[in-house]
Amino acid sequence: MPKQEAPKPQLFVPEDDPYEEEVQPTFFEEEPMPIKAPVHRENKKAQPIDDEYILGLLAGANKPEKASDLENFKHIEEYTINLKWAKFANLIKHGKIVGAGSNYIVLAVDNQAEANQINELDSNNELCAFLQELLKKSKKIFAISAEQNKRVIGAFKERMVNGTLPDPIRVESVIVNNEETREKTQEEIVLDLFGKDNITVMEE
Repeated sequence: MPKQEAPKPQLFVPEDDPYEEEVQPTFFEEEPMPIKAPVHRENKKAQPIDDEYILGLLAGANKPEKASDLENFKHIEEYTINLKWAKFANLIKHGKIVGAGSNYIVLAVDNQAEANQINELDSNNELCAFLQELLKKSKKIFAISAEQNKRVIGAFKERMVNGTLPDPIRVESVIVNNEETREKTQEEIVLDLFGKDNITVMEE
């Protein structure tokens, strides 16, 4: 009687065998709607001032005004420890006055980011009170970078020799409300906080 061959053992491969080829399923479902990323709207920042405009400001500048402003600018360190003016004083204290008219100054600072920050504050009239305090006169400030200053001064000298400088720029005067910039007394501060009806004045 012929011998029956024993059945060959079947190799069991587990489902998570690392050697088993992985087949990626194919789906034909409708594609999901894309998710829109949130839009971050930035406030408009001040842009660099055009060279031609700066040339016009320098054409309208004069030495007596510059000399007066430079003399007053020497005291800016005193304002860096004043709580009311420290923010503005520290912002412009390293600047260099390169030109000054009757109601404006052109200030060169290290880089364009600083210049933009200063010009943005000035455009919102946030520097006018400090400049009047510092320069003893109401003035606007036009800030430029050191790189632009070098470029503009070179162009100014060349065009002055050639007689091709632009017409002087007329800058609109800034009116400072002295009532708003005046420091409040202790009594006024208390009244603002609690209201006049809630304060009883005790006479000694």
